[in-house]
Amino acid sequence: MAGLALGGCAGSVPRVAREPAAARNAPAEPERVAELRLPDDAGFFAPTVLGVDATGRLLVADAGRGRIAVFAPEGGFVGFLESPAAATGIGGRLQDVRGIAVSTGGLAIYALDAGSGRVYGWDLGLRFRGVALDAAGEASRARFGACQPEGLALEPSGGALLADRSGDRLLAFDPEWRPDKELGGPG
Repeated sequence: MAGLALGGCAGSVPRVAREPAAARNAPAEPERVAELRLPDDAGFFAPTVLGVDATGRLLVADAGRGRIAVFAPEGGFVGFLESPAAATGIGGRLQDVRGIAVSTGGLAIYALDAGSGRVYGWDLGLRFRGVALDAAGEASRARFGACQPEGLALEPSGGALLADRSGDRLLAFDPEWRPDKELGGPG
């Protein structure tokens, strides 16, 4: 894995350590986040998934509150991704976020809501842009059958991959995010 090195000592479980920024040809890393504070001081209630967008902002899916909080690289609160329900009335609040991904060009943020089987999209201004993929939709069901999406990854080509827990497989979607093929399967 690029950017990772194994470290540890005799008798211990090896741990994964990041290479120094200079070894990765990367700029020096900023100070670590000291504190994350939500504006309502309610804190998190069942955080499930983390992501980082192209600008270095931290995205935290808060399952208990059905929202995704966004923090600046130094930890200051930026805002929440706009609720799909507030923008369109689609699907109410987020039910069970199981994946966050940022597009290859860094211009869009996507979140897999396993509760609805949908991947929702936002722009970098945190505005809701719509349903990018519906794993429970007619086209997906016709190609793959029933699925229980658990994870999301974006391919450099622009396609998407979903981990399907119930089918023990990955579901591949082409760059237009149309159902494409199954990868793996029960073993």
